[in-house]
Amino acid sequence: LVKTMDPVEFPNGLTIYQPGTAICLDGGPVTACNSNHIAQTPFPNDVIPGSAINPAAAAVLSYMPLPNLPGSTNLARGSNYIAHTPGLYSYNQPQIRVDYNLSDKTKLYSYFLYWKGNEYRSNNGLNGPAANGNVNTLHQNWVATQDITHVFSPTLTADFKVAFDRFYESFPDGAISQLPTPGSLALTMPLPATTALSVAPEITVSDGWGTGFLNGASSNTIFGNNVNADVTNNYTLNADMTKSHGAHTLEFGGEIDEFQFGGLPNGGGHPNGSFSFNSGWTQLNPQNAGSTPNGSALASFYLGYPSGGNVDWIGAILDGYPVYAVYFQDNWRATPKLTFNMGIRYDIQ
Repeated sequence: LVKTMDPVEFPNGLTIYQPGTAICLDGGPVTACNSNHIAQTPFPNDVIPGSAINPAAAAVLSYMPLPNLPGSTNLARGSNYIAHTPGLYSYNQPQIRVDYNLSDKTKLYSYFLYWKGNEYRSNNGLNGPAANGNVNTLHQNWVATQDITHVFSPTLTADFKVAFDRFYESFPDGAISQLPTPGSLALTMPLPATTALSVAPEITVSDGWGTGFLNGASSNTIFGNNVNADVTNNYTLNADMTKSHGAHTLEFGGEIDEFQFGGLPNGGGHPNGSFSFNSGWTQLNPQNAGSTPNGSALASFYLGYPSGGNVDWIGAILDGYPVYAVYFQDNWRATPKLTFNMGIRYDIQ
C-alpha cells in the first residue's frame, strides 16, 4: 500500500474521504440535495485503517508485484516498477502439393496446408496470472483440396474440385489456466451456464489523477477472463467445363458451398465478471470530482467500493448456410481482331 504520498506527484496532497459520510451543505437529506453541494468527511489523520481494507482487495494485491525501482516505494502515480514483457510471435506454415497423371487425359493434384501461429503481448506489463492483453493467442488453419482434370475429347475438358478450409482462433485476454478462483480472492461470483470456467473477475483500477493500478502501461486491468474463441468451416464442391465449337469457346459449370461459423458473439464477454474502480467513492463530492485531485481509485479499491461491474451471459452459436451457383459464358471470336465475352451467373445463398 502507499503509506505516504510523494510530494513531487501531489504537492498539495491527495485527501481521501470516507464513503457513506456524505452530507448536504445546504442542509436536509442528501437525496434531495443539489449534486454540487454534497461533501464527505476525510479519514482521520489521512489514514485508512487496516480494518477497513476489503479482504478481496487484499487478496488481489498479492498478485501485484512490489516496486523494484530504487526510491520509488511511495510513488502512487509515477514509475516504480520495471518488467521484461516482450511481444512474442511464432508462425509456421508447412504446405504440400502433389501432381500426378493417371493418363494423358486425366490429371490430378492434391494440396494440403496447415499453419499455426502463437502470439503473446501483455498490455499491463505483468506476466503470469496478473497479465492482461493478447495472452497466448492461437491461430490455426487447415486447407485441403483435391482436383481432377479430364479431357473427354479434343473439344471438351472438365475440371472437378472438392475443398475444405477450417480456421480456428482463440485470443484470450488473460492467462486463463493460471487464474485464481473467485473463492481464493474472498469473492462469491455467479457462474452463468454459458461457461464451465470459475476464475477471477477482471479488475480495472483507474482515475483522472493517475492513481490506478498500472499507470504508464496501456492497461490498468489485472487478470483477464475473456476466452474469445471461434471456428469457421468452408466446404466447396465445384465443376467447370470448357467446350470449343468453331469460333466459340463455351465455359459453364457451378459450385455448391457450405459456410459455417461457431463461437461466441463478442468473444463471449466476461462470464466470470469484471469490476472497475475509480475515485468516485472516496472523493469530497462522490457526484462531482471537480478539477482538483481528490479521492483515489486505489483507495476505492482498497475499501472494496467498485464504480461498476458486470457478468456477461452470452451463448455460443453454430450458424451455417449453403451457397449454390451456376454460370455460362460464351467467348466468341467474331473476327481475328474482335472477341465478344458474354456470360451469366446465378447465385443462391
